[in-house]
Amino acid sequence: MKNQKLLLAVCIACLCLSENARAQIAVEEAMTKKHPDCRDVFLNAIDVIPQLYRQHELDSLQKAIDIWKNACGEIYEVQYTALLLAIERSTYNSAQPDSNLIPLLNRYAMAYANAVTYNAYYGESAGYYKISATWGRLLLARPGLTKTEAFICNVFAGNIKEPEKEIRQHKEEYSTLYTLLNEALAAQKKAGSVECTVLTGIWIPTNNAAVLGVHPSLGIQVGGRYNRHQVDFTIQFRFLESAGVYTVERDNNLYDLDHYFGGYIGIDYNYYFINRTKTDVGLLAGAGYDGFDIANSGNDHHNDYLKPLSISSFNFNTGLRFNYVFNPKFYLGLQARYNCINYSTGGGSSLAGDAFSADLIIGFTTRTYARQKRY
Repeated sequence: MKNQKLLLAVCIACLCLSENARAQIAVEEAMTKKHPDCRDVFLNAIDVIPQLYRQHELDSLQKAIDIWKNACGEIYEVQYTALLLAIERSTYNSAQPDSNLIPLLNRYAMAYANAVTYNAYYGESAGYYKISATWGRLLLARPGLTKTEAFICNVFAGNIKEPEKEIRQHKEEYSTLYTLLNEALAAQKKAGSVECTVLTGIWIPTNNAAVLGVHPSLGIQVGGRYNRHQVDFTIQFRFLESAGVYTVERDNNLYDLDHYFGGYIGIDYNYYFINRTKTDVGLLAGAGYDGFDIANSGNDHHNDYLKPLSISSFNFNTGLRFNYVFNPKFYLGLQARYNCINYSTGGGSSLAGDAFSADLIIGFTTRTYARQKRY
């Protein structure tokens, strides 16, 4: 009996020690195990996707995409693969494509071209674009694809290098995509953008200031737009000599001059009361510094007796602006405004008068897209 009790006690002790050892090992494993990061899952996807596709395990392929998305979020490659799978399974709704389709295809076409051209830079991830291009070509061999589906597959196969340009050139053939393209542009305009423009035009003074003559102008604007509102920092320069002679007073002496080099630096605001996909019409108002040089300073300071060498005025202006949008990155416009100015010659000729100005606008736009990771 005593031996049995002793044996039972030894067994219980062994079990306790074994469980304790297992618990320690489990904790150690739990605390030291490695969680795969997005790059690991991405590289696994490059291996798994072709295998599942060859076996036609489409449900498993969908599960793989879900796992990939859970690890990496909505990166572009996840969206590309989900789009291809939807066409493969005939579940893609080509009659009502997603509003993000055009930017997504533009992004893919650029990434595919870069992966082919700069394979070393893309490294292991370049393999993904070989898979997607092959999948696109295989889908193109299937009968019954809609025009939208065929267009998407041609982009993935690398046959269409500039999706947006292709849609605009064949807008009757791709009417659904063309409508979507314009809707995407309208949405981008509402979302905000950085605006950079080149201005070229003429400046026409009135009343006594007309003695200065009509001058060509050249300038730039940098600013931003949000929906109907646009604010720009504007710099413009005006050239050529004065049309007539004007008189300035310096140190109680009068001097007749015809030199002119002028400009405007200010802040301009536009409110677009017509804000359509391709056209904008807006009211503009601006305020800033306006002036012109009456002489060159020169390295030898021979004109120091005319200092100050410039005549300036506050400029408040208002007018109208029209834009025609060719694509999300480029537009042309016209603007006309009336400039309220008041030049003073300090006792010389009266230059009382305002000015009309008209400008051709060459606009470049940087639209904001959601930034996503690429691996």
